[in-house]
Amino acid sequence: MMKIIRYIMFLLLIALVPSCTAQAPQAESSDSAQSSPADDNVEESKGLGGWGPDRPTFAADALADYVTLNSLIGSSWGDERNFVQVKNKEAPNSEYTDELVVAVGETYTAIVMYKNAASSQVVAPSTNTTVRVMAPGSIKGVGELNAFLAASNSNPHEVWDSAVIRLDNPSSEVALRYVPGSAVVHSKGRVSGLTLPDDLYTTGTPLGCNQLDGQLVGEDAACAGYITFDFILDQPNFTVASLGASPKSDALSLSVAARVGETIEMRGEYKNTGTTLQNDVVMDLNLPDGMELVSNSMRIANSATNGKYKSVSEQTANMLLPGQLNIGSYSPGGACYIKFSIMIKDVPGHDFTTNGQIYRYPEMYAHTNNGSKLSVLKVQVRGPLQ
Repeated sequence: MMKIIRYIMFLLLIALVPSCTAQAPQAESSDSAQSSPADDNVEESKGLGGWGPDRPTFAADALADYVTLNSLIGSSWGDERNFVQVKNKEAPNSEYTDELVVAVGETYTAIVMYKNAASSQVVAPSTNTTVRVMAPGSIKGVGELNAFLAASNSNPHEVWDSAVIRLDNPSSEVALRYVPGSAVVHSKGRVSGLTLPDDLYTTGTPLGCNQLDGQLVGEDAACAGYITFDFILDQPNFTVASLGASPKSDALSLSVAARVGETIEMRGEYKNTGTTLQNDVVMDLNLPDGMELVSNSMRIANSATNGKYKSVSEQTANMLLPGQLNIGSYSPGGACYIKFSIMIKDVPGHDFTTNGQIYRYPEMYAHTNNGSKLSVLKVQVRGPLQ
């Protein structure tokens, strides 16, 4: 009787024990993992940086028995879940970090490490293995650079990590630009030194061991490595200024004086003070009542004229309207100057004999694909007998 009771208890015990399968273990929750930056459905806000998804980790002497990407800890890299870092391009490799304060106009390098953490007992390599980089086109104050590794037969299918980029001016907004042709593979395989296509920044591009065929074999030194690429932070900016010269004077100043019937000279100045090319810049003169642009008086000086003033015919294709000129395209540091003559005329409704002098403010605009700016010249207008 006791044997029967023990046997029944044994059967009940077996029924309570979970069955074992060959399926890869599921990831446990962890506070260090973050919601995927690619998940547009996440409603709760999350902090910048971090990696994901949460997944089991392994060691060099206890590898995974299934294909999984960047899941080793304690390797020569460290924690391979943290596989994206950045540094100033000119800094040594020891300066790679998860969070970097950056400045406009500087060039930076990002590194993305990759490895199949499977044991060599897993015959099949990872398949359709790709790397993809994602970053916002513009950053205001702070942003992040994300990288994704994915394989068709990997568990999890895709892993990601991010590095935080902070501007030295928190209120500043910049554009992040990848440096073309800078993405390079580094490994012990024959793919080392190959340049990756720009698909890296859109749909992703294949990785590989001795060719970029999307296959990574576990425990094969030729199949683990990293990629580096450069990016720059651009910020468009420009200035516009107006100066004038009184009649019979060549001295330029912020304010001038003239009588009705006299002619003054005005100079408009545009400078590209940003870090991006500005195309089809337009300088636009807006004259108030009592002022008139002298026909065919406009002259231009820029790099195309070797810095010397040359006449701008009103018939030229660059003259959009009288007083409105397309001055072309300018690289960072480029500048253009235009000069022209303005005839001072009677101001409608103003009696100089009774009311004395009056101030007029001709406006000089610079229109760019990054906005417009205005500068004014102060002109003291006197009556013809004053």
